[in-house]
Amino acid sequence: MTARVWVDPWDPSFGTSLGDGALDESAAKLTLDLETPPESWAPVNPAADGWRPSELLIIDGVRRIDARVWFSDDDHPAAVLGIAASVAAGVVRIDGHARVAETRVGRGIFTSFPGADEVRTPIAEYPVIHTAGGDFEDLQIGVQQRMGELEVEAASASRAREDDLMIMDGPLFGRTTIPVPWATSRATARRTCRRN
Repeated sequence: MTARVWVDPWDPSFGTSLGDGALDESAAKLTLDLETPPESWAPVNPAADGWRPSELLIIDGVRRIDARVWFSDDDHPAAVLGIAASVAAGVVRIDGHARVAETRVGRGIFTSFPGADEVRTPIAEYPVIHTAGGDFEDLQIGVQQRMGELEVEAASASRAREDDLMIMDGPLFGRTTIPVPWATSRATARRTCRRN
């Protein structure tokens, strides 16, 4: 059975609705003096005899919602939400000079609709990537996970030396397969710099 698909003409960048209190000041409690008093924070020079990487690899990703789409078929007459999204990841290699060392780009239709078909346009193809749930937040998580997979692919392909330092922002969860002896998240790097 062929699924019917509608593309929402409304620009996705206009579609973010802010709930009550979304712009209120955060009530989060910050602990700024966990390892160092806040007034003592300053740049930290490495020890002269400390380990220095031969190169620095910085990995990051980006995602964009290209369109909202709706699916239905005869067995599922109620429209089910999907999002068409583009994701990319890249690696910048710094070894005296900074240059882009690796890039990955992907697209997809993220939806929980079981009969969704890939969408082809004159400029791009969007394969179906099924998500566990159909809420907008579930679809966004699917996009985030795909971006993370591309970050891991780019990171793995860019590894050239045993004594490099790789920095990836975001959680380390799911990134244990990267063949790098020195991998850290931005948060871990901050803690390490403050300790030294």
